[in-house]
Amino acid sequence: MGTLLIHIYLAAGAYNLDPAILRSLCTVESNLQVNAVNLHDGGPGEHSLGICQIKYTTALQMGMNRDSNCVSVKRLSKCQLMQPDINLLYAAAYLRFQLNRYNGNIHKAVS
Repeated sequence: MGTLLIHIYLAAGAYNLDPAILRSLCTVESNLQVNAVNLHDGGPGEHSLGICQIKYTTALQMGMNRDSNCVSVKRLSKCQLMQPDINLLYAAAYLRFQLNRYNGNIHKAVS
């Protein structure tokens, strides 16, 4: 759990998020299980992956649209997305994107 908390704090800090919110997201999405895979989410071949339950296509879109060097995996694989540090960075980037989109409204950002 210690290493996981470090990754949560680093990802939260990279995107100016409260680490408690990011940890809560992980708890709700995967019960803090780093190898979680939801086979029932999305269309064929489109599953939610990792501790934050990120869809691979969403991660690719976030990677292509980032103007920051925080998310720096150029050719992301599904195996890389299962790594907690990378999964958390993509989740933090997406949460920041949604918070900006909804003017800081956390309820809309996470729904």
